[in-house]
Amino acid sequence: MKLIENLDGYYLVGVGSVVLKVSTTNTAEVQTISTEKSGDSHVVTLTVSKETGHLFVGYSNKVVASFSLNTLELVGSIVLRKQPTAIQYSSFLASAVDRASADPSKVHHVLLASDKAGEVFAINAPLLEKQVLLAGHTASVITDLAIHASAKAHYVATSDRDEKIRISHFPDMENIHTFLLGHTKVVASVN
Repeated sequence: MKLIENLDGYYLVGVGSVVLKVSTTNTAEVQTISTEKSGDSHVVTLTVSKETGHLFVGYSNKVVASFSLNTLELVGSIVLRKQPTAIQYSSFLASAVDRASADPSKVHHVLLASDKAGEVFAINAPLLEKQVLLAGHTASVITDLAIHASAKAHYVATSDRDEKIRISHFPDMENIHTFLLGHTKVVASVN
């Protein structure tokens, strides 16, 4: 659960049902980012794509929304089955995950979202029009996720309330690379 991002010249902070964009040079300069779809819910997680210039926000009412960092306007939103617990943006070449891709140089933009049911979804970014279930983690709540992309492989790390960290191949998350066991307390972050 991440509620603050530090970007060049400002912070993005999740507070209640809104995200505040606060200048680091002029603290009187504060902008509010919100959506009617958030309703009486609150921000539970957020992440930023510097690459595409978008802010992604997960709300307690199961909504994940995408905002343009330039205009602060809503770009798209999607409703998950359960409340999101963590979201993470990534991009990768089609050839990295699909060797038979018609256009191996095409860049895919994806938002990974975990939820309270222990599932991980891939959502096309930044429009958030389609979600695909990648993994049903366990019966435990996922506390955080992170994606590592390199030229050779892509991995997703997920942590849960049962003191486990799971490293899976992306996008084939059923293919588990390893577990990191032995923690004696809840693993709250893998970033």
